[in-house]
Amino acid sequence: PPPAAGAGPAPPAGDLEPRVERSGLTPLFDAVLASRPGFAKGPEHLVSLCARWSVSAAEVLVVGDEAADVALSHAAGAKVALVPHTLNRAAAQAAGPDYLLSGLSDLLRLCPPHA
Repeated sequence: PPPAAGAGPAPPAGDLEPRVERSGLTPLFDAVLASRPGFAKGPEHLVSLCARWSVSAAEVLVVGDEAADVALSHAAGAKVALVPHTLNRAAAQAAGPDYLLSGLSDLLRLCPPHA
């Protein structure tokens, strides 16, 4: 399975990694990233991160919670799983994610842990 990377709006400082760990999702991710003030967000940034990790965007699953996450992921060539905390289901589907999840725990069935 492809390596997974998560990106989304900034949770309270330092909260994303513990939430991922509490959800039992840590084995699914090679990296967990969240936007912060001053964090550039766009397809070129995802491509840059992929180059740093020596993977293609096609090998990455971005987990986002906004329609913009879907657009930037697809523009970079990555697949995206959308957890639409602030979007209604129709708007989430209209965004065109590869996977529409109810919550982070849905990743456990979508991506089996990799070694």
